[in-house]
Amino acid sequence: MLTKVLAEAIVNETSKVLSLNVNIMDLEGIIIASKNPSRISQFHEGAIMVFKKKKVIKIFKEDTKKYQGTQEGINIPIEFNDEIVGAIGITGDPNEIEEISNIVKMLAELLLKQAHLTSANEFKNIQQSLIIEELMQPSINIVNLKRLLFNLDISVEKKYLITVVETNNHFETNTKDYFIFMNDLVTRATLHKKMSISRYLLVFDLLVQPMGTVINDFKNFINLSKNVKIVYTAPIDNITNLKSAYEECELLLNLNIENNI
Repeated sequence: MLTKVLAEAIVNETSKVLSLNVNIMDLEGIIIASKNPSRISQFHEGAIMVFKKKKVIKIFKEDTKKYQGTQEGINIPIEFNDEIVGAIGITGDPNEIEEISNIVKMLAELLLKQAHLTSANEFKNIQQSLIIEELMQPSINIVNLKRLLFNLDISVEKKYLITVVETNNHFETNTKDYFIFMNDLVTRATLHKKMSISRYLLVFDLLVQPMGTVINDFKNFINLSKNVKIVYTAPIDNITNLKSAYEECELLLNLNIENNI
């Protein structure tokens, strides 16, 4: 969970607001990132004490000989989902830096949460692409499809609205609201995939979002930007029918038929 890359990011961010040395230790007590490069890969016994006692450990000058690889400072646990995943060591008088150490802990844990969310979103996007690619095959591997759908808690038999949105790539003519609206549609879709440079396939779960609400949002989007075309088919009741519905949408667009809204 606490990777070397993330540990280095924490050190870099804290260094912007803190002149003191900061070390990040993994669960083995090894320094994996530090403002002082010479300390990287060294063992830090203070971190081990943090993990054993599950609390902040202050090390004063007179204590440094007791704990291998330590300097005067304060060592605090890094927590994620109520579990300790590493430790931060800040060099200095523990009584003087105690307040700032709480800020450093908060920053480190915030960066950890952001990294986790980014990773989760990347995983979800990859899974969605794999699902759509499977559904576009001439012959669907139903076992593989169900496994992929299970990962995202998506049902095979349900009412879905298959939509294709065609946009332009003239960024100078698109407003900030345009990009916000487009991002909102993509985020709300149960499945989405960029099929070409200007076409997006969006799949909406009609039990989660009523068709009337979705269509009304389409109308608002078109009113916002005349450079958008949106077409959709009648709702399908089985996700395996996505390919034929998508091809119907493509046909409407290729025939240059106006938005069927």
